[in-house]
Amino acid sequence: MRRFAISAILLAASQVVSSAVVDGRDGLLAREEDREMDYLNEAVFLSECQKLKKGTNEQVALEDFLLYFPVYDYVRYNNSLDIGDVATAPFPKSQRVDAMGTHVDWTLATGDDKITAKFPTIGRTFSVWDLDDEGDPDTNVTGVADLGGKGMLCYDEPWSFKMDRNGWDYKCHAPYYCTRERRMIRRTVFDIYETTTAVEIEGLPKRKNGGKLDERIEGMVGNAFFYLQLADRDGVGGAYEYAIDFRLKKHTIRFDIQKGQREGDPKYDAERIKLISEHLYEVVTPEIVKKVKTKTCYGSNTCIYTVPFPSQIKVQVQTALQEQLNWQPTDVIDIYVDVKENAECGNDAVLAKTLSGLFAGIAAVATGGYSAAASVLGGITGGYHTAACLG
Repeated sequence: MRRFAISAILLAASQVVSSAVVDGRDGLLAREEDREMDYLNEAVFLSECQKLKKGTNEQVALEDFLLYFPVYDYVRYNNSLDIGDVATAPFPKSQRVDAMGTHVDWTLATGDDKITAKFPTIGRTFSVWDLDDEGDPDTNVTGVADLGGKGMLCYDEPWSFKMDRNGWDYKCHAPYYCTRERRMIRRTVFDIYETTTAVEIEGLPKRKNGGKLDERIEGMVGNAFFYLQLADRDGVGGAYEYAIDFRLKKHTIRFDIQKGQREGDPKYDAERIKLISEHLYEVVTPEIVKKVKTKTCYGSNTCIYTVPFPSQIKVQVQTALQEQLNWQPTDVIDIYVDVKENAECGNDAVLAKTLSGLFAGIAAVATGGYSAAASVLGGITGGYHTAACLG
């Protein structure tokens, strides 16, 4: 069993540009014509399928396809089968036999004897060769391809999916996919620290709210993460602080935003911070609201509740050449929960690991794939950091 490896590509250290193609003639990251950029996120999936009777699991045949997708993101992040074109077998290669029957042996293609097919709708010819059983252990790169004269690299990242075609159901497995070579990709990493701060929030007693937690508690917790959008509007290059409960004002959330890309830059995305705050809201809010405790109640209409906020979250937007995965940060956001008095620090490794896992789960459908689009967060991953309370 071979393993495919590629040579390192030297780049100018100052160049960190997303959604760009590396111009091999001068080694610079260069923007191509707008039409060329439209194809940067295209992908071809080498697919092996079971053909089934509609609405059943009864297999009637095995068929292999080359599936062309104009936008990779729609496939792996939204799980959408917006198929742009299909090239069908038989391909001019020997077959391989497994427990299910006979499929194309993609690994038999060589530089002198390629697997080649033409996509009828887009009118472009695709060729692939030098695929290995396993890709490079660090990048999953295995094999080379060409689509209409444009070079591609292929990746050993299997993906299973279902589709319907010409009145039949198909249950498919794609052991490889190919995207443009020298493709700058993006990911967003949410690192959660295990220390927590017991944030105090004022609300109605449960007995005054039908035995339920006051909805305003969850509202203020969620708003804390949307304050990131306010901080982004207030400015860049400094820390911006907001009270979590604007009535008590005992605890604040602070954002330190460092952007590598500014408005006016070719790949600046004004929506990126908004997407980050929405992910924080959707993942963190429901988990920490589950852990709300009643601290004290006074009078008949007021209680003080504590919510265990992670004391620190670090978010990094990173880019890399897909064939190298040499990740470099472009935007870094540090989020801290501060206290004005009577700090109550806790340590909740379970919560930190849960949140990290949930962030990773957002893009679980991607199984390791990344986007080259400038307007998305790319692959989303979660990290976990041990920490200790001081004092």
